[in-house]
Amino acid sequence: MEEEHFYLGLDVGGSNLAAGVVDKDYHILGKAEIPTNAGRTADEIISDMVEVCLQAMEKSGLEMKRISSWGIGMPSCINRKTNLLVHANCFGWKNFPIYDYLKDRLPLSVYIENDANCATYGEALAGAAKGYSNVLMLTLGTGVGGGIIIDGKIYTGADNMGAELGHTKLVYGGELCTCGQRGCLESYCSSTALRRIAGLAMTEHPESQMVQLCNEYQRDVDGKIIFQAAKEGDEVAKKNCT
Repeated sequence: MEEEHFYLGLDVGGSNLAAGVVDKDYHILGKAEIPTNAGRTADEIISDMVEVCLQAMEKSGLEMKRISSWGIGMPSCINRKTNLLVHANCFGWKNFPIYDYLKDRLPLSVYIENDANCATYGEALAGAAKGYSNVLMLTLGTGVGGGIIIDGKIYTGADNMGAELGHTKLVYGGELCTCGQRGCLESYCSSTALRRIAGLAMTEHPESQMVQLCNEYQRDVDGKIIFQAAKEGDEVAKKNCT
């Protein structure tokens, strides 16, 4: 009887590291999540990438020998000729040798792809786009990602950067983006942009409920605070941030 295969997946985001173990039918058997704390060293972040995966495996009840491979979605394009991360904006990693950092961490074959491409392919396999051969997806989080599937295959373009929809230009000479350019979609529609806009609004309107909630929770403004203030009727939050 053929042994069943299981797979380990990791989503590396600017805010959280989320890992899961799935079976061949894409059922999630165990999952775990921890904050990314993106301002740390590469060694610290990658150690936590491994740790959250081990937590997910423990929750799945599976031993390492039952896992066939390790798939990782990174907030960067991958240069297939060099296996370098081209530019992981939220970490400041440019032409980063990710495979060198990971090769001795877990005894698994490692596959790395742009996180938005992974999300799009996942939806096509087992989610909202299941059964469709042509798919367009935007992923909204710390940044804005995009994935395109044409005739059942991920579209990457000649340089493997063919679906960076978050860096489509909206405003000529607009807000500075983490990619170094100005006016990108990501500069206006991401959670990073939302926090920036809220921060400006709070400076101009110190009476805003957002300011009070930040003080109450003793943390900087984030999406939860913004939407809580809006739900409580704060006009500054509703006018500027939602």
